Amino acid sequence: MKADNNFRVRGSCRALGQLFFGVCCQQTIFFRSASPGNKSVMNPICSLLLLSLLLPMNSHARDLQPCAASISELRNLLDDQTFPLKWEETTMNDGKPLLVSIFEKNGALSVEFIKTRQGLWAQSFGVVCKTDVVLEIRFTKEQIHFGPAAGWILRSALGNGGKFTLTRLEPKKLRIATTGWTGVFNQSDK
Repeated sequence: MKADNNFRVRGSCRALGQLFFGVCCQQTIFFRSASPGNKSVMNPICSLLLLSLLLPMNSHARDLQPCAASISELRNLLDDQTFPLKWEETTMNDGKPLLVSIFEKNGALSVEFIKTRQGLWAQSFGVVCKTDVVLEIRFTKEQIHFGPAAGWILRSALGNGGKFTLTRLEPKKLRIATTGWTGVFNQSDK
């Protein structure tokens, strides 16, 4: 679904670019310079408008980050065939750590957060993408399911989709963060 949205955005940028060229490149927008040879020169305002239209299209280059949709792809992405798939929170203040499991379900990558003694916090299906410094678990509103342990803040922050960022702190330590929340996790055997 994300690819469809990106396609629509890129298509809109292209349409704006075509509209821009259709309007700005008309002879009424060009003027004759006083220089020898009397060459046509594009109006400087059109040049600035053209630049402002091209910059947003270039911002989609970050969407070309490598992503994984399976455990094997994730481990290849990380170049770590032993990347742990279970993590336990160490920074909780309520004595009930979140347990995070990464697994495949119905052919898709899934991340499940279980709150100790309370049950499912959240489960998302999506892709894991590698940026320059972190991994991002990206999901749409259709790809996240909240459990009874999820509070209204989490539901409000991620109910329309979002991402969890994963930052490797040490070989067996990971920071997981999202809008309004962050936690540090150790590799778990549970």
